[in-house]
Amino acid sequence: MDHLKRTAIAITFLCMSTVPLRAADLTSLLDPNACLLLRIDVAKIEVPQLFEVVNPIVGEQNKPQMLSAQVLLAGVLQSLRDAKVEELYVSLATQDLSDSFPALIIPSSQPARVQEVVESLLAMVPPELELHLHQHPLGVVVAQSKTWQRMVAQANVQASGLRSHYQDYSDATMNATLGFNQDVKDAVVDVWPDQLPAELRLPLSPRRLMRDVDALSLVCEMRSQFSLSVVAACRDATSAAQMTSELQPVLQSAGLELKQVDSSLSVDIDQEWLNKLLRPLFHSGKLSTPRMQVSNNMKRIAMALHNFHSAFEACPPRMTVDESGRELLSWRVFLLPYLGEEALYKQFRLNEPWDSPHNRTLVDKMPAVFADVGNSNLPSGHTRLQVVLTDGSVWDGNDDRLLQFQDITDGNSNTVFFLVAPEDRSVVWSQPADFEVSREGLVDAVFAGRESVLAAYFDSSIRPIKLEDSERLHAQLTGNGGKR
Repeated sequence: MDHLKRTAIAITFLCMSTVPLRAADLTSLLDPNACLLLRIDVAKIEVPQLFEVVNPIVGEQNKPQMLSAQVLLAGVLQSLRDAKVEELYVSLATQDLSDSFPALIIPSSQPARVQEVVESLLAMVPPELELHLHQHPLGVVVAQSKTWQRMVAQANVQASGLRSHYQDYSDATMNATLGFNQDVKDAVVDVWPDQLPAELRLPLSPRRLMRDVDALSLVCEMRSQFSLSVVAACRDATSAAQMTSELQPVLQSAGLELKQVDSSLSVDIDQEWLNKLLRPLFHSGKLSTPRMQVSNNMKRIAMALHNFHSAFEACPPRMTVDESGRELLSWRVFLLPYLGEEALYKQFRLNEPWDSPHNRTLVDKMPAVFADVGNSNLPSGHTRLQVVLTDGSVWDGNDDRLLQFQDITDGNSNTVFFLVAPEDRSVVWSQPADFEVSREGLVDAVFAGRESVLAAYFDSSIRPIKLEDSERLHAQLTGNGGKR
């Protein structure tokens, strides 16, 4: 799985949880191998304020993806708050860095309500992550089986900086604590050097940092204004003073001030400094290819479908019709409010067809999310992002029925929502027209000389369908193994 997808899933999980009391005691549940614990205060965090911090970092070129993420997170947060969710914890063990995935811990006095919310979100998670929902007296846990077994067994539990300090900043909007047990610290101290390479010109001792720092915390507050602090809990005041003498010149050269209070060291980071630190990660240009942009747009549309389904317990109709059966508008129009285009949606006259004198004026206002990135050959207002209409397909039929996820018996991750149609099959985006093809000519029509076709699945994943795997194409379109 690529980094962006894992990150997107992690961000979704970071907005889930409940706890009847602040700073839940996780002693009986925390993974013995855990080295990092992130806490999110779902009751306090505000999505618009969060993205005021994030947007300047990711830049204008990533604005469409951020807009989609903002809509998704707002919907998730509201669902969780409705379920009386207040907090969440995400636990990361050393194994998770290579072959596993973080665990989500949801302390709750109402596990049944929380479970209902979590199950709907798990439907969006790629099955290869093998995440499962587990019950515990403390609440609900989402984790891989091997992680869950470690959490329940509580074998070989050692004192660690994480266990000692994870509750230190429980009044913050978000806080993350990093701390290792003594076995790990001893092993690292044995191999880490006393000094960094001379060419780095940093008078720091990696060995001393590992030895003298019990825990490192990142504390974020966003209630009145954004603030971010990095706090080091040292083993004693002498160690803290030694670290201050080493770190202070380095931090001062970067415009930062190191503060010491007894055995604690802290550095405050403002928005401007954070932007300078993180912006380069999002401005390398490596993710700006047309195919990647199309994939990101498709992801936004797929996520919008999930938000629509959460609101109405069904997908939008493939098209709407009036009482006489006249075709009116496409499913793409009804996703507009969930794509940040509510103002455009309100301009449509929903009881008129797409080509009425009024609605036709909106054709050229097609949102960029439906555009064919990098291709200027299509007529204005045309899109190639279409559902497939073929015998037995999920969207087959000329009615305005409402499809529900429960109708897709093959599973959301195995069933295609829509795909990129051939260039010569583009349609007006608001028109209730999609990629219609006979079953006999399905493969030739879909691939049209292409080796692969980018498709969005009902679990919100975006994956290519390869020509060499085309024998499964019809089954992927039906939602029930081709048995329709």
